[in-house]
Amino acid sequence: MHVFLKIVTFSCFLLFSLFAFSAVEEVVLPPILDYYPNCEYQVIKETSVIGMAKTQQMAKTTKRLLNQLQQKAIDAGANGVIIIDKKIEDLDVLDEKGGQQQIRFFAKLILQCQQEKIATKIGTPNVIHQRFTAYNHEGVKAKSMMTFKLTSANSRVGRPEIINTEISLANGLYGVKLGDSYQQVINNFGEPNVQLTILADELIIGYGRHHWLHFQLDKLVKVQSTLPYLSASILNKIPLLDFFDANAWKINNKVGRKALLKDVYPALALDKPLNEKNQLVLNSQDKVLTLNFIASKNSHTNEKKYTLGGFSMEQSNYKESRMLPFDDQVIQNEAITQAYLALVSNKEINVNNLAEQLGEAKGRIVLPRGITINIYNQHLMLKLNANELVEIHLLEEVFLNANDNANSNSKAIWALGDFIQGGSFEQLQKSFPDDAYESNYGIEIPSVGYSLFLLFDDYNKGKPLYEAVISVY
Repeated sequence: MHVFLKIVTFSCFLLFSLFAFSAVEEVVLPPILDYYPNCEYQVIKETSVIGMAKTQQMAKTTKRLLNQLQQKAIDAGANGVIIIDKKIEDLDVLDEKGGQQQIRFFAKLILQCQQEKIATKIGTPNVIHQRFTAYNHEGVKAKSMMTFKLTSANSRVGRPEIINTEISLANGLYGVKLGDSYQQVINNFGEPNVQLTILADELIIGYGRHHWLHFQLDKLVKVQSTLPYLSASILNKIPLLDFFDANAWKINNKVGRKALLKDVYPALALDKPLNEKNQLVLNSQDKVLTLNFIASKNSHTNEKKYTLGGFSMEQSNYKESRMLPFDDQVIQNEAITQAYLALVSNKEINVNNLAEQLGEAKGRIVLPRGITINIYNQHLMLKLNANELVEIHLLEEVFLNANDNANSNSKAIWALGDFIQGGSFEQLQKSFPDDAYESNYGIEIPSVGYSLFLLFDDYNKGKPLYEAVISVY
């Protein structure tokens, strides 16, 4: 009897130990961070997860996918997860319980730095503000702000503080007026995080994703809240900026974003109707301010309402410059092909020579921690950390309407050895090496010193190749 009790006791102890071990394992899952750490952290890997669910099961599927990301972090040796994008698509699959949706999360698996020690000292005089990342630990967009103490008194304290939220014909954009010089704008707003030279004789700079300023002959000639030239995938790569992406602007200091048209009329003392583009156009002697409204309809009452969505303001004599042709794209594509072949041959890429072959970039996006994205044509971007090449990114479309330019060779096809843009999955599969593997989002080909990631369009016949990313280590 005593022996039996000992066996039962020992068995219970083992089971308790196993349960305790499992509980510990669940507790130490790498956290999904709702901010970009304000210090140097290491990205171990970029990855994604995908799942399908009916609407009523979305929360359960989301939780499962986020858990998969945490498990991937453990497998990769990471101790943190940053979700950088989320996409939900309706699928053409219907049954008696309704349709299905496909959800994808894209994430960075990272080794965290000493962020926690910095974040505890909030509210000290020497601070900068950092916006939370797009998504929190529940896969929901975060909107909060955080304040971190700088690591040293000599650190750069970002751009000038802006407290003026007025947009008006009389006073311009937050105190900056049409006709001001480029340097005057920089003095007021600080350095932009986007610069584009895709228009002839016109420079476009961007602050975050919702403020675009146009210069001709070193004079500010136009400002607008949306830019019609960049594809959505590129806009999503632009870091959000404090103030500029908060949409705190007020037209004449009276009405702001999402204001109803019926409230705008009395506030601005207007009675003119919207034009065919759902715009209110206000004129002065030499300037034009356009308010863009978004129309929506109540499905029950069929009542239409109009909400203020954005703005543009320009000099009356402003004429938009033509988009420049991408005449060097064939040469640039060949330079990238040769750089890829050098990697395949276990040779280093000479970044200075590559930069000389590519010529001047058409655009530049400044990312945190000294990283930049240089845009060279409709399909090519290079990510650099200081002077080190981090990534070569070939994609389907950077600039909208670029292919409409009759003098441009922006339709030029890019190729990385046997992997040709538009090639079918079945055709290119023959060139996959033995160690290639399929992730939830594409084909990854690891190698010494670099990896190649290929993305295929599952929704088009033949699953054509539409994007490729070379990560250089």
